[in-house]
Amino acid sequence: QSELLFFSAQRVGQRGPITQIVSGCTPEQRQAVEERHASLGLSPQHMQHFVPEYNDARSYVINKPYGIQAWLRQAGAQREVVAVIDPDFVFIRPLTPDIDGADAALGWPNSTGPPRRVVKGLVAGQRWGIFASPTTAVSPWIPHVDRNFTNMTD
Repeated sequence: QSELLFFSAQRVGQRGPITQIVSGCTPEQRQAVEERHASLGLSPQHMQHFVPEYNDARSYVINKPYGIQAWLRQAGAQREVVAVIDPDFVFIRPLTPDIDGADAALGWPNSTGPPRRVVKGLVAGQRWGIFASPTTAVSPWIPHVDRNFTNMTD
């Protein structure tokens, strides 16, 4: 998945670094992953950062938040704006800090709608819907959920 993500970023001309956070590898696995990454001929801005395994018997979902935290502490963000994307993300156009919320914003708390640009403290992704329309009362991609996420019925 992450290889497709890297290739799609190159294809659309995505600017800026992309760091894949890889967790829980043995030394042998890490070497194989690094060799595979090096063999792809990717931009030097497409990097990998290795972190320990954080998941345990009680949780299999903590690698992502703790991996991001470890990356930020060890390597640090290289830009003012950081987008956290999953490895199955595919770029169809470059990702920028500019927000075109004309038809995508879901349930913004004020009447002015979303800001035009990502700013400190703004988490835009939680309110974004690919297929949402400002005139539909219900989000078409999550049945029975109103656009303000206040009346979940199913």
